[in-house]
Amino acid sequence: MKRMSFIFIFGLIFSIFSGLVLADAGHDEVAPTQSAETAPRIVTHSDLFELVGVVESGTMTIYLDRYADNAPVTDANIEVEAGSEQGIAKTNTNGTYSFAAKAFTASSEIPVTFTISVGDETDLLAADLVMADTHKEDAHVTTNPFVNKWLIGLFIVIAALIVGVLIRHRRRQPLNTFTGALK
Repeated sequence: MKRMSFIFIFGLIFSIFSGLVLADAGHDEVAPTQSAETAPRIVTHSDLFELVGVVESGTMTIYLDRYADNAPVTDANIEVEAGSEQGIAKTNTNGTYSFAAKAFTASSEIPVTFTISVGDETDLLAADLVMADTHKEDAHVTTNPFVNKWLIGLFIVIAALIVGVLIRHRRRQPLNTFTGALK
């Protein structure tokens, strides 16, 4: 009986104090890790060209290289069809291309087709662009560490009670139950 009381009291005290121990300011939240791919991307290639498109603020920046040697292609004519919108990508001074579309602002999966013309070479590249909802990640459920510690403490108290009951039950059984059968 004394052991069961001791285990119960110890478990109760442990659960109370473990629930009250919290990290100080600045240590109770884990900083979210930022992935390398924060902006939606599209990657596609053929035997002639490799294309990477990065979407930011409704505009896709297009990087076009030769597939064989990864040399940048800066003199191409790129026709873009994004969903129901189509147009010609604008050549930028840094060797990239840009194309703005309203479809790049909505969260959905958009089929994008690129018709590339460089000199007498023409190629057609296509892929799906997944525009994720940027606010969906912010709506994650956070758990309070205080609640978790109380649950752990409660589990310890219940485990201590079960152990106490098992010890008490074991003491009530006779030590040698087969002595009567052997005589």
